Amino acid sequence: METLNPYSPVYCFKDSSFNVDKIAAYHLCLNFSAKSFDVAIFETAKDFCLHYESYRLQNVFTIHDLIQNVEQILQNHEFLQAGFWHSVVAVVSNQKFSFVPQDFFDDDQKNLFLSVNAELDNLKEEVLANFHRSQKVYNIFSVEKIFIEWLNKTYANRKPVLVHEMTAFIEGLLTEPQILNDGYLHLLVKSDKLLIASFKNGELNFVNSFLLQRSTDFLYFVMLVLEELGLDKNKIQLHLYGEIEKQIQAMLAKFTWKLGQRIKGVTYSSQLDELAPHLALDTLSAYHVSKPNFRLFVY
Repeated sequence: METLNPYSPVYCFKDSSFNVDKIAAYHLCLNFSAKSFDVAIFETAKDFCLHYESYRLQNVFTIHDLIQNVEQILQNHEFLQAGFWHSVVAVVSNQKFSFVPQDFFDDDQKNLFLSVNAELDNLKEEVLANFHRSQKVYNIFSVEKIFIEWLNKTYANRKPVLVHEMTAFIEGLLTEPQILNDGYLHLLVKSDKLLIASFKNGELNFVNSFLLQRSTDFLYFVMLVLEELGLDKNKIQLHLYGEIEKQIQAMLAKFTWKLGQRIKGVTYSSQLDELAPHLALDTLSAYHVSKPNFRLFVY
């Protein structure tokens, strides 16, 4: 009986200047989800992205499946298991998150805040928070403890910082202040979910994440959010990032829309010219977490 490979490579772009012996000067971004595992590497001294690769994961139903699949990728990889990176950030994907204004946030009450929107298992899950300083808001989210333990063991020499996918999405958008108003609705499309964000006068006005189970769900959730925010679909422009397949493009015929661009404040290897600019926003955005005194603080 043939055994299916638990993962398949999708993209791999590496700059000619990449040097395994210089890993101590590189920042490693890892993006984990049930459907994919993405990697971006930056030379921190130059704010330069010199490597990106992506994998499609198969048959991931539990956190144990995810760990097992990614472990196989790492074991067969030339350098991802190296220990002495300059810094490591891990982006996690789940529906258990809640945004709380800074004025109401209490670190001792993170679990209580999150339990309003999500069912928590305190024995198996750790509740964390990312702080968006420029927006004065916290993103409270949960991560399975077994995943944190595995990640810290894998990168024991440089403890990874954990970031929620919605936080990475928002931080990427914040690099383009000219589009942070109510004339735009920002969408990050993944294979199984849709992340939506809206701003008003530069301030975050709405965020949510929706699971995509049917082909019509994308259009349904976009219209739902427009109605909730009181926005006219004829007067707003959709900015799209991620996996924009032909079926979704057909649904966009009724809207004014455009594909988003890569995050600002970073230069990219010419090898990444083959990667469409609207892809990998949350993975590339995670780089900013490594920069001191930047917007994002992590607890």
